[in-house]
Amino acid sequence: MKKLLAMITKDIGIKLVALLLAVVLWGYLTGQKAMIRDINIPLQLKNIPSGTLLVGEIENSVRVTARGTPSVMMSLTKDDFIAEVDLANCGRNGEFIINPRVRPTSEAVQLVTFSPLQVTVRLESIE
Repeated sequence: MKKLLAMITKDIGIKLVALLLAVVLWGYLTGQKAMIRDINIPLQLKNIPSGTLLVGEIENSVRVTARGTPSVMMSLTKDDFIAEVDLANCGRNGEFIINPRVRPTSEAVQLVTFSPLQVTVRLESIE
């Protein structure tokens, strides 16, 4: 018991300063308020069926609402997200309603929501 008490009280000043610094740092890091910001992200089409042609207009961007620390959100760019529409399961002819997939490229950014939630794509066979 005396050994334990001696270990605890040895260099007590340094230990208290270290504890105080740890508490201050923890308070600073957890005290940063989250910031929300909107940004337009280009919409990428992938897996377009071969021998087909996109007909008509299609959304070319997605409006993303993101959350993060102020320092991260102030430097947010379109490269911090990927927005894509996968056409792999579409037929060769017709109109298809597809849900875009949007995801952040960094763990420092949290996706809150995005719009539009669905994209209409019209494909026609060229063969």
